[in-house]
Amino acid sequence: MTGTQDHTMVLNPEGEQIRRNFNSSVLLDDRGEINGFYHKINLVPFSEYFPLNKEKFAGLYEMFQKYDISNWGIGDDRRVFQHQKMRIATPICFEDVFSDHLRCFVLRDVDIILNMSNDYWSLSPVEGRQHGLFSLFRAVENQRPVLRSTSSGYTVYIDAAGQIQSGAPEPYTEGYAIARVPLPEKRLTIYTRWGDWFPFANLIAILTFVLGAALWRMGKIVRKYSSVFAPKSPYRRVTGGSFYGVLRKFFRSRIRTREFRSRL
Repeated sequence: MTGTQDHTMVLNPEGEQIRRNFNSSVLLDDRGEINGFYHKINLVPFSEYFPLNKEKFAGLYEMFQKYDISNWGIGDDRRVFQHQKMRIATPICFEDVFSDHLRCFVLRDVDIILNMSNDYWSLSPVEGRQHGLFSLFRAVENQRPVLRSTSSGYTVYIDAAGQIQSGAPEPYTEGYAIARVPLPEKRLTIYTRWGDWFPFANLIAILTFVLGAALWRMGKIVRKYSSVFAPKSPYRRVTGGSFYGVLRKFFRSRIRTREFRSRL
């Protein structure tokens, strides 16, 4: 398993064939034959691709071209590689930050998560270690072992329980790590099955509580001020109605009296 740059030929709006490059991982069999590619789906904006309309933001696009933006294509399939004894998911670089992205990989019957990263751009061992620790959460969420192979980053083996195993080489040094990785049981965690339902449920519950409290408070204020500004009348106790209700009944009786007299 290694990283590479794959490409395909596509038609542009003018009908011409152009080359579309991808940031990819590739599995080679024991004969050196290509077994398949995975094309990175979550690209880094303004570094691996330009996320805006190139015609509307032509000036900005040309400026980023001077800084060697990659212009890679966005992958559309979470390819899982089939080895003789295991199934491997290969999120590339900072894709291990996206928990739902990794969850969707594991739903495809994955045994091991293998992340390949290049953290040399940061020029900081601290950043490389911080990036590597994100994979720890992915291991715990899905109960799958995570292997990280990096360039100037945190090359490490994290077991399915989230325990960082010994043997990681120092950042910015030549080295390697050898790990004995037991394959996990083929079971899905609650998070793998249902995703981010818990925070969304909490958000809905909080919004419902806030809305209910606001409506209750508003109703209380309306009742308070309606009782303050409502005109008080001695007729209220006799008739059991409001002052305006008494006036309405009074004028109706006067109109009926006039109609009766006109008939006489």
